[in-house]
Amino acid sequence: MIDRFVVSVRRSGLAEHEAGGLAYLAMRETLTYFMWGLQQHFRASLQIEMERLLEQIGLPVKPQALLVGFAASEDVAWPICIEPEYRFFQPAHLDGVVERAREIYESHPNYKMMHSDPRMHELYHQSLVDRCRAEAVVDALNRNAPEPVTYFAGHSTRVGDYEVHPVVGIQTDALEAVPQLATIERDRFSVTRSLLHGCIDISLALATKALVQPDASDVWSVLGTSPEEVARRAAANLVTSSVRMTGSIYGTGLYAALTAVSTTRYEGASGYGSVVVAGEDDADVPIDVRLRTPVRIGETRSLRKLLEISDRDKLGLLTDGKVIFGMGHVETSYDPADERIFEFHVVGQGQWLMRHGADVLFEAEFGEPRLRKERIDKARFVDTVERVFAQADSANLWELAQAAAEQAHGTMLVISDAAAEEAARLSAQAILIEPEPLSPELLRQATRIDGAVYRLLTEVALKTGMRLGELSALTWGDVELSEGVVRVRRSYTDGRLGMTKNRETRDVLLAPEVVTLLGEWWGECGRPADDRLVLPGETVSGYLNPHSVLRELYGAMERSGISRVGPTGEKRTFHSLRHTHAKVAIETGRSIPWLSRSLGHSSLSVTTEVYGHFERAERRREAEAMEGVFGV
Repeated sequence: MIDRFVVSVRRSGLAEHEAGGLAYLAMRETLTYFMWGLQQHFRASLQIEMERLLEQIGLPVKPQALLVGFAASEDVAWPICIEPEYRFFQPAHLDGVVERAREIYESHPNYKMMHSDPRMHELYHQSLVDRCRAEAVVDALNRNAPEPVTYFAGHSTRVGDYEVHPVVGIQTDALEAVPQLATIERDRFSVTRSLLHGCIDISLALATKALVQPDASDVWSVLGTSPEEVARRAAANLVTSSVRMTGSIYGTGLYAALTAVSTTRYEGASGYGSVVVAGEDDADVPIDVRLRTPVRIGETRSLRKLLEISDRDKLGLLTDGKVIFGMGHVETSYDPADERIFEFHVVGQGQWLMRHGADVLFEAEFGEPRLRKERIDKARFVDTVERVFAQADSANLWELAQAAAEQAHGTMLVISDAAAEEAARLSAQAILIEPEPLSPELLRQATRIDGAVYRLLTEVALKTGMRLGELSALTWGDVELSEGVVRVRRSYTDGRLGMTKNRETRDVLLAPEVVTLLGEWWGECGRPADDRLVLPGETVSGYLNPHSVLRELYGAMERSGISRVGPTGEKRTFHSLRHTHAKVAIETGRSIPWLSRSLGHSSLSVTTEVYGHFERAERRREAEAMEGVFGV
């Protein structure tokens, strides 16, 4: 056994115990299976850096890091060493690995591959033998694991008298929950199966490279780069793999191109649309429009313009990873098990995602990829549906719930075994249809009209100066279209229906254009009864959700290039529409007393205090306009 020591280092993120500004790694003072002096530190660093990486991509699980060494000389005590000692495995668990590695090598399709250059032939087969041993190590660890963990091993590097493989283990249930491809290799190209697999592959390669350093001594940064950079490289490899799986040899620049186009505005608006990776002659992706001159994916401005034509479900830009050659759509006949057609959706400023079939493989925001965090837990959703609704198609309902959750403006999905009664209850807030099975695509199309509520809400707020709570509580019985009047009697605030802010009712006179807007809306809603809400929302109670309203408002502002901060540093919110209404009213000649009554202020002094400066500025402009009118 080799004597060891307790090492203290400057704060580097490797700490398990901290005191006085120093971070301490409590290490074993003796090593039985000694490979080199800093093996504990190297493994601990790899473990901590992997934890940070998994947190970066949105997978907060604790990985395992191991080092497995095989004797490269006869002057050693142990033919196989494992770090950490006595925790997960013993060398005996790896008995037979060398023999198993030889079997894997001799049965490998490339076992008899020959290179004309002797040196290249030797290096290739050395690498292949090493890869086969790594595979044998993984088989042995997975077979003898004391708990459900799946292991991955990298290439080995000689350190001292041992050839050392870095190994990473991930909880099997967490690994299987990550959206991933089934294909491991296609046309002799290795396939990056998921964002997680890509991160593991790159980390093991970097760890192998770190072992090359003299005595593998740079233990404070095994990966040698940031978690963000590893995640970006992993996502780029996954995107490239998707292109290679279509039969194309391109794809290395597609990740960067998608990031660039998603951050590029077109006429001040953020991008929305889709890109489909498929073979040009794929029967499941008919070309609806073929470009006479293909557009290279690196031509961001041209690509951004084309994106305006595309949408998510009907028409996507078609690419082979090098150029956009047309526009088309994926047929329902495509079997996702073939894994040869992939979709990329630009969903907002700097935001895009990669999808295969029904699975979102990852999302990216300004170049930072992460696993999708489901808004709804699938297992809990399916369990609840199957317990409450015995005859329900839980798989189809899950797809519909996902489609509803993805809508930008929010959509209320009501699941009931009394659907007819629910439809009658919600009839004033909806357009009824005949019972028909809905696909996720049809649901997305049908619920796009929900955004009309928000558009009308914003326009009425701007043109009347009414508060959000007052508009939320407005029923058709409060609206006198023939008289052009809205009677403000209630307010829906903080989840409760109550009196207005100053506990008084008032009448708001409507401009003719607002009367027209509300009249058309009343007709579109099926001429609802007086007790129905004018502007229904997606909450269970039927009222608007203020958070959804703000999200919609900010999204519209972003698409229009409007800053959330005003010229004097004030934060713009929905209430800013009320202030804008007041400012414009004064600038166009409305008096302070009229404005005070219309806004429902408790006194004239409140209006004067809040908006008097607008009136004074207007009076100043009027006075200045008198300059020189008398001619004397």
